[in-house]
Amino acid sequence: MYSIVRKSATLFIASSIFVGGVTPVLAQYSCPPRDIQTSDESKGIKFEAQGCQRQGKKVVCSVWLTAIEKNIDNINILRSTRLIDSDGNTYIPNAMKAGAQEAGSNLFIRLTKDTPIKLTSTFIDIASSVRDVSLLEISTQIYPINPIGKLRNLKITEGRAESTQVPANPPQKKKK
Repeated sequence: MYSIVRKSATLFIASSIFVGGVTPVLAQYSCPPRDIQTSDESKGIKFEAQGCQRQGKKVVCSVWLTAIEKNIDNINILRSTRLIDSDGNTYIPNAMKAGAQEAGSNLFIRLTKDTPIKLTSTFIDIASSVRDVSLLEISTQIYPINPIGKLRNLKITEGRAESTQVPANPPQKKKK
């Protein structure tokens, strides 16, 4: 008797939705589109390079990290992360940042499945003649494995210089 009542209730709800003109839809969250230059996957993590921007001799590279199989509670972004320019010179980051966390050495973060986190790595003393990154290697550790994202052939774009100067002709307020 219970199963008949349950089936009837289910049919009633389903027919009410159909008759009412409402189509049941499962909502699926998706992130806004991001400009990605190249990507790589390693041991359950997707690495997507957004690009590198120059500000003088400083180059800041942005990479999205996404857990693709399951949540990762404690991932260590290692200081052995490196950038290799088109001339074969190797650089290690002076600072790394993910969300509100920032570190000059290893950086510990948590990844939630299918939710990208933006990682920025700052490299200094890169000659202004360097315009391309042959390899941006993001080294991570999730005990006992070490996923490494290998992002190749990135362009270094010119970033906006941050100015603290007041404009020469500040806008005038209108008189009433």
